[in-house]
Amino acid sequence: MENTHRMKTSTVGQLGRSEIMRDLILALIIAVGLSALASREGRQLTFDGYHYVEFAKQFAVEWPDKFGNHWPFGWPLAGGMLGRIGVPAFPALVGLSIASTAVLLAVVCLSLADTSARWCGLMIVASAPVLQPQLAGCLTELPFAAILSVLALQLAQWPSRPAIWGAAACSVVALSLRYAGVITLAMLVMTMIVRWRDLREAGRARTAVLATLAASLASAFFLAINVMKTGFASGAGRGNPPGLSAFPLELASFGWSAPSALIAGGVRDAVGPESTLGMIIGSACFAAILGLCSLGWLRPVSRFSRPCVTVALGYSTGMAFLHCIGEFDALHVARTFLPALAPITILAAERLGRRRLTITALATLITVTGLIAAYRGISREISGDVRSVASALASRLRPNDLIVINDEARSISAYFPNRTHRMGGAANWPPPAPHAFVVATGKPRTRDGQGSILGEDWERLASKLVEAGTHEIVSVTPGAILLEGRSKRSAP
Repeated sequence: MENTHRMKTSTVGQLGRSEIMRDLILALIIAVGLSALASREGRQLTFDGYHYVEFAKQFAVEWPDKFGNHWPFGWPLAGGMLGRIGVPAFPALVGLSIASTAVLLAVVCLSLADTSARWCGLMIVASAPVLQPQLAGCLTELPFAAILSVLALQLAQWPSRPAIWGAAACSVVALSLRYAGVITLAMLVMTMIVRWRDLREAGRARTAVLATLAASLASAFFLAINVMKTGFASGAGRGNPPGLSAFPLELASFGWSAPSALIAGGVRDAVGPESTLGMIIGSACFAAILGLCSLGWLRPVSRFSRPCVTVALGYSTGMAFLHCIGEFDALHVARTFLPALAPITILAAERLGRRRLTITALATLITVTGLIAAYRGISREISGDVRSVASALASRLRPNDLIVINDEARSISAYFPNRTHRMGGAANWPPPAPHAFVVATGKPRTRDGQGSILGEDWERLASKLVEAGTHEIVSVTPGAILLEGRSKRSAP
């Protein structure tokens, strides 16, 4: 009888694991499918995404000489490592983005495994509109979000020794992805203080101190390399930050990132995040995040509640603090919220788990906004349209050829493994290889990419190169031009 009971329990456990795996796979398919639908019009790279792809190409053949410049080099270095085994930079980073999405969803799935809201939590994360451009654009917020979610999972396992060292490792990896990863050191210290009694009773207090110290020293070492190489811990100067007096305003700005990520940024842009009404709405959104985190801390539902609060609140307030002391992109943009999405979703699903109608309605709303965002597609205003140029270039380009591009033509880097040389303007000619291919596009004036007109400076340069006999025109439209060096045509 006892053996029968044990077998039934084991069978139920196996069925539970199979259901969790099924939900995880379906959620990943949905996330990747929505991103593919959103980017159906062709590959596009933002300014940051272009540099990540180019650095991945560089690190496939050489090692970085510092920890980072404006961006830490951990993300493109990972892509470069795949490049060393023959995977081109753009597919490598997209593949790593898909893996990061799988990790993010797996943490949500494991954290909500014992709740009836598991599928709703997965759908919120998988369908969130902010995920779509991240998956297709090779950006770092997605892997950073994945490592923060793993950090929360590790903190939930304390005082386990592997989990303590795992959390320390997550902290260092987070810093290698984004300089904001330095915030995770405070999360380790906070958890160590709160869990000190448990750590002492389990004989793990010394381990926690050593792990946190090791993570701190490793982070300091990497940042010190930047200081020696560039004079700045973050690899570059950070402009004119507003100072700590702007901290409340930065919290309100961060508050706007939540509706921007989950619904759309149209309302934000119409209201203006820095207007009086915008500050009120942003403050209300941050207050809602703070309220949810406060409930999660004071009335935890599971062992994951407080770690998720530590990560979500630590990240959001940490980003506001960092923006006060260093100038970078405004916090109200959608991608700022992505690293907080999973822990906040877990907290909300735990809190609303018994209110099936409410959590289902919330998940349905996010799923609908995700579908609408995917149907609309990623805005073609991100960069110039290089699709026709890429088609013409594909049959002519050889492995060692260099492509010279203007700023708007940066998406060409996603189509070919060849290195590109970005020129801010035509006046910067000549490039390192004067007979390189030249690709220049205009800046789109509408969301669907219409109205792109090539600047007169690039038209003049094209005429000059053709008259000089160094290049020939391969294709030209009002919005794009492709030149090929004569030495390319004459070479065997």
